[in-house]
Amino acid sequence: MKRINIVLLSFLVLTATIVSCSKQLEETVYSELLVNTAYETEADAEVLIISVYAAMAGTDWGTYYNYDYLMISESGTDIYGMDNWEPGTQKAEMGVFDNSYDFIINLWDGAYKVIAAANVAIGVLQDMSIDEGKKAAYIGEAKFLRGLAYYDLGFNFGDVILNLGEGSGNLPLSPQSEVIAQVISDFTDAAAALGPATTPGRACKGAALG
Repeated sequence: MKRINIVLLSFLVLTATIVSCSKQLEETVYSELLVNTAYETEADAEVLIISVYAAMAGTDWGTYYNYDYLMISESGTDIYGMDNWEPGTQKAEMGVFDNSYDFIINLWDGAYKVIAAANVAIGVLQDMSIDEGKKAAYIGEAKFLRGLAYYDLGFNFGDVILNLGEGSGNLPLSPQSEVIAQVISDFTDAAAALGPATTPGRACKGAALG
């Protein structure tokens, strides 16, 4: 009888331990930020949209909307020249471009970093429970920045990858005409959602209208 009681007690302890472990495994994790919980307030939305501007600014002077963009857009003019400081700059000033030049590669990479950040921002903002007017304005800013990046890609490279989601698969090149149509769509949406300029450096209705 005593042995039976010991076996029964051991079984109950083991069962309680298993149930206890099961409950621990089902606990909510509070130490990690997830996309669906990290952005909940208007302040969070502001941080989210600033990240898109940060992607455009880059981390040093030789990125997308700094030196690299000037090399492509203004080389060969009286506005800008870099002599032969970096390989390819002298040829670029004569209108000869090669896809091995760092400033061309950086422009491509930089534009797609902006697009990726904008796509994430748009997707997250659409699901946020904040003031609808402010939400629309933030999405408008993200679309403006995405449209600007695709404008630069379309007019500098022609056919490019058109990615409007958060995924990053092996997408084919889209014709330049489709890229420019998306640029117009993004700018149109941005113009409808944004107001006049209020903060230096931020997208506004006038910028979206061109």
